[in-house]
Amino acid sequence: KYFGAMSSQSLETRQSFAQNILQFQGDISQLQEAFQQAPGQEGDKKSIIEQSFRDVLKELILKSDKSSQSVSSFIDLVLLAVKCAEIGICYHSVPFLLLSDVFDCITLDLCENLFDVIENQVSTWTDPAFFSSGKILLLRMCNDLLRRLSSSQNTVFCGRIQLFLARLFPLSEKSALNLMSHFNLENVTTFSKHSDTETKQKQNSEEEGEEEMETDEGE
Repeated sequence: KYFGAMSSQSLETRQSFAQNILQFQGDISQLQEAFQQAPGQEGDKKSIIEQSFRDVLKELILKSDKSSQSVSSFIDLVLLAVKCAEIGICYHSVPFLLLSDVFDCITLDLCENLFDVIENQVSTWTDPAFFSSGKILLLRMCNDLLRRLSSSQNTVFCGRIQLFLARLFPLSEKSALNLMSHFNLENVTTFSKHSDTETKQKQNSEEEGEEEMETDEGE
């Protein structure tokens, strides 16, 4: 009975958080107040509000009509999750989870439009609190996008992703280093070797050709 009551209470809290997220009009204090008044420990409430964000995202994806308006609703939700993480009412990994879920569910055209918010929030992602929680999620998300894209047909978008990763990760990042010392041994470059005699003969022939040209011009 105790666990049944707890699960019922968690469901009510989850629905309440989702309703507050949907009704968000720019005043984060209402959502913060709802978080503080909700029963349970802080860690449990953070997990519940994470599920609430994903519930709202699910509804937005189901209602999306492949337009710029649907992309803006995704962006607003991600930015709200960033604000909630900054004031400590949800985990710092939530914005990255939302972005990963969206990219998995929308077309490449919408992905390219949504990628703007990732590029514009580089200063946020590089903040230590966000970077430590979401760097692996961001890297995995970008690699999944690159696998979906064609390097010949989606050149610009592939370049944007690569530049973003270069701005996000330091040069010492292990994922960018060849720690196992693996090399492409199939890539062989063949150099032609000329003896000193052949080189001198070639130089002499070039000099003779230049002298003949000068003689012809003099005549």
